Amino acid sequence: MTRSTLLFVHGTGVRSESYALTLKQVDSKVAEFHLPCTVENSEWGDVYGIDFEGLSLPDPPKRSEEEEAQAYRWEYLQVDPLFDLRLWCTPAAEPPKKMLGAKSVASEAWEGSVSKYISSYEKRVALIELLQHNQIDGFFLPAWNKVVLTGLPKEAFAAAGDDGAAVSRVFAEAVVAQMMHDAAAAQHPVAISPRIGAKIVTVLLFDWNQATKGLKDLFFRFFGSATKTIVRPLRAGASRAIAPAIGDILNYQAVGHHIRELIRKKIDSIPGDIFVLGHSLGGIACFEMMVEARSGHDGDRLSSVRGLITAGSQAPLLYEFDALQTLRKGKSLPVGFPKWLNIYDENDLLSYRADRVFNVQADMQVDSMLPPLEAHSAYWKLDQTWNAIADMMK
Repeated sequence: MTRSTLLFVHGTGVRSESYALTLKQVDSKVAEFHLPCTVENSEWGDVYGIDFEGLSLPDPPKRSEEEEAQAYRWEYLQVDPLFDLRLWCTPAAEPPKKMLGAKSVASEAWEGSVSKYISSYEKRVALIELLQHNQIDGFFLPAWNKVVLTGLPKEAFAAAGDDGAAVSRVFAEAVVAQMMHDAAAAQHPVAISPRIGAKIVTVLLFDWNQATKGLKDLFFRFFGSATKTIVRPLRAGASRAIAPAIGDILNYQAVGHHIRELIRKKIDSIPGDIFVLGHSLGGIACFEMMVEARSGHDGDRLSSVRGLITAGSQAPLLYEFDALQTLRKGKSLPVGFPKWLNIYDENDLLSYRADRVFNVQADMQVDSMLPPLEAHSAYWKLDQTWNAIADMMK
């Protein structure tokens, strides 16, 4: 089999030090999969990438530990409004003893006031005024019904023993979290802030005669400690990781032709057949470079390129935005555009499908099972990626 060259063009926010580590990964995988190629690189980040000091990043808000914990608790509950209710349904190791035929405090609260609350909903002046004042009254009843229809509230109250106030708060929070979820997913999205959510919970607990000072259980304490040791550092790190990437993409609109020319010169210096492998913004630059070449602007200058491989690329998205520099929306790929393998991961929020946009051969989907930031740089660790590249080169 003829030996060719795999030219690796990195993505956004990458500079020499991190690029060197990525190249080691690529070299290692090329050897592991016995690909018939040598690896070359085209490093543009230190030449045309932005310099970012982070001076514009805002300081975190000044909150007490309890306020911070509540904020992240609401964020979590919006993802899974029924989370805490499920926990209350888990039977205790030693259920509380009770007299035969007697009902627990929590069961009486459910049957006596909480479950019947909705039947006289129109008389709840304070609640209705609060909902209408914030223009979210249309979300309350549907959210209540969704939560109740799961059967979890009745089960949770039955399992709560004498802790009726705590389980009442959990149920109220589930309803409000469902409201937040539904409002955010509405055709015209509405944001319900945690402060408004907390007010709704307070009114509900007052109406049920289940008001307590606050939720002081294990999960509240967890959210407090997690905020301090995990969440906030992750958010600060995410901001610093995302900002250079966004900056490089915006800067590309101004200096994209220089980046493409740098890659072209590297290709001109390599003899024999070449497969171009572009990651993220590098994939955009390589894609646009091949459009220019096959549109006649560069003649036969890139005739040695046998295939284009992009991973975690935003080229399809920019095409739909009509924001590419070399191919206007509605225009087809030029005749002779090389075979193209586009690799994407649904976990990577910066990766997009090309096959449905450009009507090309099917893309390759991989699954890193990692959070978005880690997923964007995980392609080179996945056997799925290298099996697809090997198939293409063969």
